This record gives sequence, C-alpha cells and structure tokens, in this order.
Amino acid sequence: MRKKYLEQQIAEYVVKYQENHYRLAYGYVKNADDALDIVQESIYKAIAAMASLKNPNSIKTWFYRILVNSSLDFLRKRKMVDIVDEQTLSNLGLGTVDCYKDFDFDLQKALENLPDRCRTVIILSFLKT
Repeated sequence: MRKKYLEQQIAEYVVKYQENHYRLAYGYVKNADDALDIVQESIYKAIAAMASLKNPNSIKTWFYRILVNSSLDFLRKRKMVDIVDEQTLSNLGLGTVDCYKDFDFDLQKALENLPDRCRTVIILSFLKT
C-alpha cells in the first residue's frame, strides 16, 4: 500500500513541477532534447528507487538530487565521446538551436564558468518554489 501511495505522490510532484525540472536539466546540458531525456530518465530512476525515500515530505529535495545527478552523469558521458571532424558535421547538417529571448547571456556565461557544485547551488536556489 505504501508503494502505491509513494508512486502517486512522486507522479503528482513530477507533473506539478515539470517546468522547473526541465529548466534545471537545461541549465546543465544547454540542449532542449537532452534536458527532456534527463527529466524522463530521472523520473524512471525515482520510481525505481522510491524505497530510498524515507520521508514523503522530502520528495522535492530527493527528486532534485536525482535530477542533478542524472544531469552530471550525462555531462560526464558526453565528455567521453570523441569529437567529430568538420566533414562529418557538415554531412549531418545543422540542428535546431535553442533560443530564449529574455535570457541573460552574461549570467549564462558566469554559470558555465562555475564548478558543478557551485552551479548546482545557484540553479537550485533560483528555481526554489
């Protein structure tokens, strides 16, 4: 019975704050499709690991931790990928570019220069709901 209850609480939380989760993931990976994949993977991990949630009142911090770890894992894996040469890139064509009209690019550059731990603190405090 507790399992169904936790699963329902996690699902409600994820749906209610879906945009915040997306923005957090996007803050790390800077790509819309990758951010959506990370959120989806985080939801899967949360459901699979819901037994580790000791206090249902801490769903927010518990899920944010899963989301941040998934984002960092993605970035680590991406660093292991070999860089593709120019000819291969031109053969693949250009993808779409994410565009946010009111986004402060100076802030974005400053966040990118921070270590992962510091960036996480800033992003999480900004997304505080």
